[in-house]
Amino acid sequence: MKEDLSQINLVLGILNLILGLTLNGGGQILKAIVWKITNDRLEGGVWLLQAVNLLVHSTALQGSFLFWQLTHQVQYGSL
Repeated sequence: MKEDLSQINLVLGILNLILGLTLNGGGQILKAIVWKITNDRLEGGVWLLQAVNLLVHSTALQGSFLFWQLTHQVQYGSL
């Protein structure tokens, strides 16, 4: 139980750092890091948008896979 909660907390923390439209501006951290490395403010924004796009697609894919697993587990009764 504690391990599950700590894993959920870790994932939420990573999501908060990446997402660009969070209430506390967590995405600005990634944008600032890329801006510092490339010396290009717009490049930081491009990287931020690409990271959010990757995150959204991977989350949707994972959710679809878990839904598929759950529906087939119930249908076939396997675990």
